[in-house]
Amino acid sequence: MQQGNHNHTTRTEMIHGKKYVVISHYVGKKDFKKIVCDHAFKQALAENKKST
Repeated sequence: MQQGNHNHTTRTEMIHGKKYVVISHYVGKKDFKKIVCDHAFKQALAENKKST
């Protein structure tokens, strides 16, 4: 898919029975591994905080 000058993709993920829509926008040069790991870490912290 393309929107303006920026490419993006849309996909659906099922995690523990919940449906998530993931929209990825690709602009410039980024370290995607670091971005994904940082996001996963923040999400894990938030979920851990909710369960305590």
